[in-house]
Amino acid sequence: MNQAKHNDGVTPLFISSLKGHLPVVECLIKHGADVNQARNDGVTPLLVSSQEGNLPVVQYLIKHGADVNRGNNDGTTPLSMAIYKKHSEVAKFLMRQNANIAITKAALRKLKNLELINGLDKKTLKLQKMFLAGLKN
Repeated sequence: MNQAKHNDGVTPLFISSLKGHLPVVECLIKHGADVNQARNDGVTPLLVSSQEGNLPVVQYLIKHGADVNRGNNDGTTPLSMAIYKKHSEVAKFLMRQNANIAITKAALRKLKNLELINGLDKKTLKLQKMFLAGLKN
């Protein structure tokens, strides 16, 4: 159930979470899949489902023990990825689940630096800046 098919650490739960296949996610967890098992780069099913904006999968994973603050090897968290990808409903849900704002701010700063290096759009930077301003309290 938790065996990766390849050397990259990708499991059936990871793929199902990435694709947003909630019935498959439910079945795999029901049969013992580890909700916190990450790929070799530290990306978890929760992080990838947050990246894709799949709220039902995010909710199910957290309900079944996914660590809301677990980041990948670079420090990117589910909340920082949801904000970065402009998935506001997922971001709001993660915040209600006590996602650590300090960790998220640090991860967003890193993502913003990557955006500046890669020359990505200013609208995304503005959205992130506004979101971070709202998280100060």
